[in-house]
Amino acid sequence: MNTSKKLKFVILLACFLITAPGFTQDKAVEKLNAGKRYFWEARFEQAIAYLTEVTEMDNVSNRILFDAYLHLGFVLTRNNATEGEISSAFEHAVRANPRMELDDTVIPPDLSERFNEVRNQLVGCLYLTSDHENVNIVAVKNGRVLYNKNTPILICELEDEDYQLIFTERGFEEQFYQMQVIAGARDTLSVKLAQSILIGQSGGGKWKWLAGGGVLAGAAAVLYTTVLNKGEGGDGSDALPGPPDRPNR
Repeated sequence: MNTSKKLKFVILLACFLITAPGFTQDKAVEKLNAGKRYFWEARFEQAIAYLTEVTEMDNVSNRILFDAYLHLGFVLTRNNATEGEISSAFEHAVRANPRMELDDTVIPPDLSERFNEVRNQLVGCLYLTSDHENVNIVAVKNGRVLYNKNTPILICELEDEDYQLIFTERGFEEQFYQMQVIAGARDTLSVKLAQSILIGQSGGGKWKWLAGGGVLAGAAAVLYTTVLNKGEGGDGSDALPGPPDRPNR
């Protein structure tokens, strides 16, 4: 191989490595860790530079984007940035991964509270339980399976997201329900496949989550044949957090 061909090969190899997903993720994690380290060292300008660079990278996973925007919000809070800048960073974090919740044993209370204020304006959570053990629940949106889990689970989604929940258990007919998320809610849905899907609430008050009367049979048939028979599919989103013993209202 002559020198010219070798040079072209090296350039092509470098381009491939730079655009390869694994390479991108590794570089993003490296810069993310540096930005987080600078934050905890109170070197805010360096932290902002590194974390911002991560948020501007292509093909970065939602988990990495969440962490980058989250810590960017932390840095901006400590650096006395404007409320608009701080809220924007936290909002981007929530939209990158609406199901992620903070570990309050690690994050200082003032930072976690500020993040949760923004999150509560965007996300609603629904705790699903059932009278039978391990009832299968499939969540479908826009023809894609979001996740396939068993009860009990905690579902957290962005406001105004409309999708179907499909409840199945051997020996019972599938039940299809259209769900709409309303931000700020953390409610419980009790599933009784033998009779119907019942909704109850302790302590009174109005439900923030809305459950429709069920998808029409034709729509349900289309949903089953076009989505469920194709397998889980999914969108690569992270697993839901483990459900609490009892939801906090």
